[in-house]
Amino acid sequence: VEMTEEEAAEFRRAFFEAYPKIEAWHDRKRRKANGRLKEVRTLVGRRRLLPGDASWWDKFSTGVNTPVQGRAADGMKLAMLTLADKYPGRLVSAIHDEVIMEVPEGDAEQTLEGVTHIMEEEMAKVVSDRVRPLPAP
Repeated sequence: VEMTEEEAAEFRRAFFEAYPKIEAWHDRKRRKANGRLKEVRTLVGRRRLLPGDASWWDKFSTGVNTPVQGRAADGMKLAMLTLADKYPGRLVSAIHDEVIMEVPEGDAEQTLEGVTHIMEEEMAKVVSDRVRPLPAP
């Protein structure tokens, strides 16, 4: 995207005007980044440690990205656990929001429907905060 700094500032202003809660969240993350932020956690409590020499920008960026991307990863991990319990097939691979499973050919359609349902259900849990965080170590 090509734009001037003035155009970028106007875009940012309009975005935060449209989404004031995101602006408030960013403000909270900025304050934490200015402090002694050493780690960021996902919803279920997985930790992302920050190096002691992390810049303000690294702390802020990690502070806003980890909860969002980590939440998506938490949902995927929960879905894989449920899939392993419910299906006799073998989970071969998982990449971002996809899973590859080996199942008998005759079970493929039914497995696809079940896998889709489980993945949607587990992600709905993390998006709606129905998953309890893990206790801190």
